[in-house]
Amino acid sequence: MINMITFLSLILLVVMTQITMVSSNNKKRTRHHSGSSGSLDNEGPLPQECASVESTSSSLIKARALQSPPAKAQRKGDFESVDFWIQHETLLKDAWLEYGPKVPQLYNYETDNRTSTFHERFEQDYIDPKLRDVVNNLVQTSSRQTTGIGAEDKDVKNQAIFESTPYQIASGVYALPNLFTKKFCQDMVRELNHLNDAGIPVRRPNSMNRYGLILGEVPGLKANLDHVVQKYVIPFALHLFPESAILSDLVESYAFVVRYADGEDLDLAVHRDSSVITLNVCLGETFEGGNLGFESWDERDQFRYSHTLPPRNETVSFEPGMTILHRGAQMHEALPLKSGKRVNLIIWIHGKDGHVRYAPYEKDEQEHYSVAWTK
Repeated sequence: MINMITFLSLILLVVMTQITMVSSNNKKRTRHHSGSSGSLDNEGPLPQECASVESTSSSLIKARALQSPPAKAQRKGDFESVDFWIQHETLLKDAWLEYGPKVPQLYNYETDNRTSTFHERFEQDYIDPKLRDVVNNLVQTSSRQTTGIGAEDKDVKNQAIFESTPYQIASGVYALPNLFTKKFCQDMVRELNHLNDAGIPVRRPNSMNRYGLILGEVPGLKANLDHVVQKYVIPFALHLFPESAILSDLVESYAFVVRYADGEDLDLAVHRDSSVITLNVCLGETFEGGNLGFESWDERDQFRYSHTLPPRNETVSFEPGMTILHRGAQMHEALPLKSGKRVNLIIWIHGKDGHVRYAPYEKDEQEHYSVAWTK
């Protein structure tokens, strides 16, 4: 009898122990709330909750934790620390998406430029309204001529306005005074300062400039500018430099920002760009000095590869809001900045896969700028 009681006691003890363990485990897996903060107990969230939290915040946190390699080379720095940037490319893009924009209308997240259009406010806010109206009328005229409807029509007035918009400020260098609005420059500077505060590693923009930003590495930031290039810049390029480019030479672009400031880059040595045509916009901010030096253009210059400018050098005072257009082959330099900070938006326009053609076109090979609106 005693043995039977002992046996039953043992069974009861085992059962109670199991109940206690289950109760303890359930307690560990119970989520406890403290007011509206949703704080968890000391055991933390469930595994699936951990995955959810990590998926919404880890890209930015991980990107900020990376040790960004310093940019050192002032020439031939294209492949500096290239393994780091390749390894973390996806993480960095996810981090930018998570961080988000300050000025949303600068962005366009459509990935196919053949079907996408400007952000609904970009062209309205950032392209000079008079130029926008002129180009829209010329686009419509070109479309009618292509379809055979009203093919005899020629918008002479708008053609004259378009063709007279750029003016030469140095040999081979043209200013486009009515392309971007003042608001565009201001909003770009605001956005760039916002991105600079993100704590996300930023790659050097090109082989010579060490400080700035590659716009294509921030999702959505380059797409609207691609439309500006296609609709406005390429027609101007074909009009101003008919012997240097036809439409097939201008199908891709590389957009980036460079920054000159005390403790960073102050100048840029004589060079030519990796482009057929270069667009350069002075976004600001406040500075003294930093003029641009250009070698006077001569057709023979594009085949000469010296890195010293002859006495024919011409200087351009680069003021905030100013936009210039020149051949990538034209030798030029950024003269020393004396004080302040200067930020430039630069777009290199070239052929497919970065192809840059140097040989000039004969007269019968050149293309009228209207082909940019019909092909």
